[in-house]
Amino acid sequence: MAAEPLLTLRHGALRLELAPDIGGSIARCFSEQDGQRRHWLRPASAEALCQGLAEGMACFPLLPHGGRVRDGRYLGSDGQWHRLPDGTRHSLHGIGWRLPWQTESLGEHAARLTLTVDSGQWPFPFLAEQTITLDDSGFSHTLRLTLLGDAPLPHPCGLGLHPYFPRTPDCRIRLLTAGMWRTDDAVLPLQPTPATALRRHLQFGWSPDWRALDNTFYGWQRQADIDWGSHTLRLQADSRFVALYTPAEQDFFCLAPCTHVPDFANHADAPPAQRGGHWLRPGDTLALSCRYRWQIR
Repeated sequence: MAAEPLLTLRHGALRLELAPDIGGSIARCFSEQDGQRRHWLRPASAEALCQGLAEGMACFPLLPHGGRVRDGRYLGSDGQWHRLPDGTRHSLHGIGWRLPWQTESLGEHAARLTLTVDSGQWPFPFLAEQTITLDDSGFSHTLRLTLLGDAPLPHPCGLGLHPYFPRTPDCRIRLLTAGMWRTDDAVLPLQPTPATALRRHLQFGWSPDWRALDNTFYGWQRQADIDWGSHTLRLQADSRFVALYTPAEQDFFCLAPCTHVPDFANHADAPPAQRGGHWLRPGDTLALSCRYRWQIR
């Protein structure tokens, strides 16, 4: 398939390219000065753009849940099992990243994208919205979800953003959390653990090359710093959960703010502060806001 034209936002030296048709994704985010380009997010390749692969973009939205849901189903408040129809065994990242988004507004510094999902596409209908705004020191990214319809039962909902960052040998990640969820071989959460040694490394500077991870942390202090030596990025969010993905022998890693641990609806026995998630009714709105700020030394 041919790649759709990208939408470009500009502010000073900063450029952010959007691919609404590819899951409402960010394709590239970079600064350009004195003929040099510095990528703040892992840029989409020409192949990923041509094939429409959201997982090959720089960032894509997670909704109405992030991560995996065991066996693609959840136990609803009506006592019935509800299946999620995304065609995978363990429903992955919801449906928002699999559908084209509409561009509602586009300016030089900001854009607003929307997505409407009906009850034929997902067990419950909803309206999603992304707002991206560039400024002098970076950009902000807000994701909103509003349930539609008139069904009286609440539904499990969550939000997340899935940015990919460039990975270099001198890269270090710093963040504070209260603990981490252990996972099984299918990368589904089993139980929360303090993970004391790993948390200490993350607090003082951890290399994504040291260990392959695909885990969600709870009690996050809503801020993470990424240091590449010559430049730094600070990621802030209004969420207490963050997923860290550091696959072996790759040139990227992911640090994904989210509102919940994966499969939270099937972990009702876990304390809310450790699992997160929301049960929404029609008319309810859930939001997640992130801020990216960078500095060149």
